[in-house]
Amino acid sequence: MGALIRSHDWAATPLGHPEDWPVPLKTAAGMMLRATTPVGIYWGPDFALLYNDAWRDLIADKHPAALGRPAREVFPEIWGTIGPLFAGVLAGNGSTHAENQFLPIRRHGRIEDAWFDYSFMEIPLEDGTIGGILNTATETTNRVVAERSRSKAEAALRTSEARARNIVDSIADGLMTFDADWRITFVNPRGEEIIRPMVESGQAILGKVFWDIFPGVDDTAFGAPYRRTMTERVATTVEAYYPPLDAWFYARCYPHAEGVALYFLDITARVRAEEELSRAHAMIDGITQGTQDLIAALDTSYRTLYFNDAYGREYEKLWGHRIRIGENLLEPLAPWPEEQRKAQEIWHRALAGEAFNVIMEFGPSKADTRVYDLRFSPVRDRDGHQIGAAHIFRDVTDQKTLERALRESEERFRALVTSTSNVVYRMSADWSEMRDLEGRGFMADTEEPRQNWMDAYIPPDDRPQVTAAIDEAISGKTIFDQEHRVHRVDGSVGWMRSRAVPLLGDDGEIVEWFGAAIDVTDRKMAEEHQTMLMAELDHRVKNVLAVVQAIAQQSLGRSGGNDGTGARAFVGRIEALAQSHALLAASRWEGARFRDLIDDAVGPYVDAEAPRIRMTGPDLRVTPKAAQTLSLALHELVTNAAKYGALSTPDGRVTIDWSLHDDDGRRLVLRWAEHGGPPIEEPPERKGFGSRLIEQAVAFELSGTVTLDFARDGLKVAFDLPLHRLRAPDDRDGPAARRTPKPAAGHPEALKGRRILLVEDQHLVAEEMGDALRAAGCSVIGPAPTLGHALRSADVDALDGAVLDINLNEEFVWPAARVLRERDIPFVFTTGYSETITFPPELSDAPRIEKPAPPHRLISVLAALVGGG
Repeated sequence: MGALIRSHDWAATPLGHPEDWPVPLKTAAGMMLRATTPVGIYWGPDFALLYNDAWRDLIADKHPAALGRPAREVFPEIWGTIGPLFAGVLAGNGSTHAENQFLPIRRHGRIEDAWFDYSFMEIPLEDGTIGGILNTATETTNRVVAERSRSKAEAALRTSEARARNIVDSIADGLMTFDADWRITFVNPRGEEIIRPMVESGQAILGKVFWDIFPGVDDTAFGAPYRRTMTERVATTVEAYYPPLDAWFYARCYPHAEGVALYFLDITARVRAEEELSRAHAMIDGITQGTQDLIAALDTSYRTLYFNDAYGREYEKLWGHRIRIGENLLEPLAPWPEEQRKAQEIWHRALAGEAFNVIMEFGPSKADTRVYDLRFSPVRDRDGHQIGAAHIFRDVTDQKTLERALRESEERFRALVTSTSNVVYRMSADWSEMRDLEGRGFMADTEEPRQNWMDAYIPPDDRPQVTAAIDEAISGKTIFDQEHRVHRVDGSVGWMRSRAVPLLGDDGEIVEWFGAAIDVTDRKMAEEHQTMLMAELDHRVKNVLAVVQAIAQQSLGRSGGNDGTGARAFVGRIEALAQSHALLAASRWEGARFRDLIDDAVGPYVDAEAPRIRMTGPDLRVTPKAAQTLSLALHELVTNAAKYGALSTPDGRVTIDWSLHDDDGRRLVLRWAEHGGPPIEEPPERKGFGSRLIEQAVAFELSGTVTLDFARDGLKVAFDLPLHRLRAPDDRDGPAARRTPKPAAGHPEALKGRRILLVEDQHLVAEEMGDALRAAGCSVIGPAPTLGHALRSADVDALDGAVLDINLNEEFVWPAARVLRERDIPFVFTTGYSETITFPPELSDAPRIEKPAPPHRLISVLAALVGGG
């Protein structure tokens, strides 16, 4: 160790170069190296380790890596024990020592139970502080183990002696011992109980001469054998009737060093049972003949002593020979040598005295082979001599066939599980315990069943969803199928698709669950990325439409000689396009639900308390192009009905129904019918832009036809559209758009005199919204084009409400919204993100308007917020 210490790179350790070591450390190190007993030094606040050759043997394969390393790194497994002791010594609390201290130390690649005598002594520095610890240690593991083994052996001996005495005292047979003069030296409780009726009341037994107490024994069959044992020193056995007690006894007398011992057993019950045995033989024979089990007994020469009828029938069916009592059982099997050899082999074991069970196949051919469950046992006479063997067996061919099929099925299943790359797992019936999980490198394997599997594998935000799915699967005994996040083996969070099926018992109740899961992290990340791109595209397109709307309002609406009708029509059409765009963006531009297009078009005129619009038709999803075209057409119909038709009067009604037709190929027929509006005296003389858009756009873009019927009681319109130009692929499985409830509407009068903060980073859009607010009688604070401006106004200005654009030059407006909420100031979001953006939970209940926002809608929503309805 001296050479190793001298050559060690100490500059890389907390101790530094030995030349710079304090004198006390150098002195202690020299003393340590000269010592022949185990000595170690822990130096400094990190307890850097030095040790000599003898101490090295204590740490085994921790050497040489332990040299110079902090003690916490060398002994992490026992740091909880020695760390506080080190800290106390270094703090000046004095030295400490221990004897036979248990320290389970890692050596030779495993944790070993070890015991040590050790002392931790202070090594003071020149200034009186403690620089380190001098550790002397002696391993006492062998001594402790030996002492414990000796104590265990002594306890076992005491236990054995007590057990033996208890056995003697508790056995149901009598035991007496006599010295050479036949004085009674011992009698166990059962023996005293048997002989007490022949002894005078109160008379002592121990110390008395056996023949004096029981003078009548000499006149029975027991006297002579007892005396022979004493005189000839041989064991004798007798079984006879003893008249004084009217009982039968089995007695064995054998010599011992001090005299003789007498073991005697009352066999009266056995003798009388044997008398009953013969009477029972007939009944037993009746029982064996009535069972379907095959029963037979052979003598030691393989001759039949007994067999029941079932055995005889099976033997004849299998081998074509009717066996008889006294016949050699093996000889009829001579035509089948291999079967004869197998039968002789197992009967030989039984005739040798072995009792055993065995499953074997027998039969004259492969086609006729049967499988039997055989139970063999030796047959002995009353003296214990084996006189033959018996067996009981039954045909288990069908059972074994089923077991083999089940085993093969299980083997195929295990092969499937082993070969798959999926995570596989087993759960208890109520999912409270994960019994097994093979993580395949994606998740951590279970080493044993665990109750806290949810905490270990499922992130907190996903647990309610997973728990609800588990409860639903358990209650319905259905398949568990979920996509959720999990903690991966590398500590990161990933996504998995998990499916588990319930395994049911014979009673129909769930026994356990077996599941498999695949890693879908890459797919989920791709979907999230796609959603982000769609959200940004949606935002940018909506902002462009909002700017176009503002330009239209300010250009067409304010141009000389224009009453604003053209601007409102243009803005309405832009809004219809924006609504269809929102539906498509929410479904990742895979299509839109036809019913959603109609709902958006008629939404402003739907009154739940007084229904004016009825809609019926099947569910289907249309292509993005069809969605935009149909949105514009429906907008024109609704606008016309609101201005001139059924929706312009309180009693007017509109019916919208659509259906699928198979004639001439599959087609969609949509019918729009108005009732109760102003009567139409005659068709219009010329067709406006709206009518031309309905007829020509549908025909040009969707290859359909539109029929306009200007009936006196109301406009009737029929769309006839080919499905192949209309229907989105796989319109059942596409993602459905999320639908946010529309904000409540209020009366513009509620805004008069109100101070409204306007936050918007598009100049033309901000100007248009500001004009609309001022026209409603508001004082406009802003517009604020950046988050900084918005925060200052939200925090300082006196406000009655606010209009907040969500995205301000790539910054979200959430901080300003939180300030307004803390001040109890109502606000409405304006956004180009449709349903594709995720709101902070605390702001998710705030009303929102999608861009481009019509001024009248902005005013009515804000009025409801500020005015309370």
